[in-house]
Amino acid sequence: MTQESASAMYPGQILANAPGREAASTRWPDIERGKGLAIILVVLGHLLRYDTLSEPAWYEWVKHTIYYFHMPFFMYLSGFVFFLTGAQTTWGHAFGQYLKRRANRLLLPFVLFAVLIITGKYLAGFYMYVQDRPEGYWAGYYHLFFQTEDSPALSVWYVLVLFVYSLITPLLWRVSGGRIVLLVALAALLHFVPLTDDLYLDRICRFFVFFLFGGAMALHRAQWLAWLDRLTWLALGLFVAAAVSMNDGPYTMFVVGGLSLFALHGLVRLPFLSQDKLLYFFGRNSMVIYLFNTIFIGVAKGVFIKFFPYTGNWMFVLLLVTFCAGLLLPVLLKQVIDRFEVLKPVSRIIA
Repeated sequence: MTQESASAMYPGQILANAPGREAASTRWPDIERGKGLAIILVVLGHLLRYDTLSEPAWYEWVKHTIYYFHMPFFMYLSGFVFFLTGAQTTWGHAFGQYLKRRANRLLLPFVLFAVLIITGKYLAGFYMYVQDRPEGYWAGYYHLFFQTEDSPALSVWYVLVLFVYSLITPLLWRVSGGRIVLLVALAALLHFVPLTDDLYLDRICRFFVFFLFGGAMALHRAQWLAWLDRLTWLALGLFVAAAVSMNDGPYTMFVVGGLSLFALHGLVRLPFLSQDKLLYFFGRNSMVIYLFNTIFIGVAKGVFIKFFPYTGNWMFVLLLVTFCAGLLLPVLLKQVIDRFEVLKPVSRIIA
């Protein structure tokens, strides 16, 4: 396994041979369980888009609240393992090969799944209900990079933004002389800069602070985890209070998302979850779930609506069906793909 594959969707096996890296035999099951929790929240937030299909008020509130913190937590986990691998120190002759591998690991899935989602939504729209169907086929590709909030493939933005972080973090690390506190402070300021959604600039700037905070905690992991284990319940209380009480505002994601890093990482380290196999399983399969969940959710939703109503109590059934489809069918698909030698290249992309 290369350094880049280890830190792309982060299977938890950390490489050696660089300052600050863990030994190759070291595993971080709490990171895997954190990823499992994060990907479940991602799927839960993708079941219905705002103001579609008579969205029930309770689900609107749940989804609205989840969006304050689920991706900040995912970015935190990504930054944690990125710095554990020592990827931020990559420079010189090694940087070109590093960047090539990162492009294969992150840009290639972004492009392939963007084409798959846009084409699938456009064609399926002729036969069934499709959420976020592009008005025209080529318009879908325009919105993939410009006015991205209207992109029919917005769900795969994370891998592109993560590639950008992989590109700029070693440069910033070198320029700053490895001063992680300085980088986190600058990223915190960047979080509040109003930017266009063209080329995902708003998301690149908004989430970088959480990625770098994860890196800072990885660099000081012994002290961080000891402190975290002592104060988990306090962090959980503050996080829940902020999540349920704060309204939309310029500081909401920063506060709620920031508290989630303490609360949710601490949560998966508590005794009753420290050996949880289900979260660990979903964490190990987070890449394939992330890439395929909206596809299976969309298909399940379209088929369901073709045969059943979606109002009243039927909405609960629809939400349950789409949740199971988005969370479980990607894993099942990967297990099928892994059985065929000819599909090994596909398996590597979605692993």
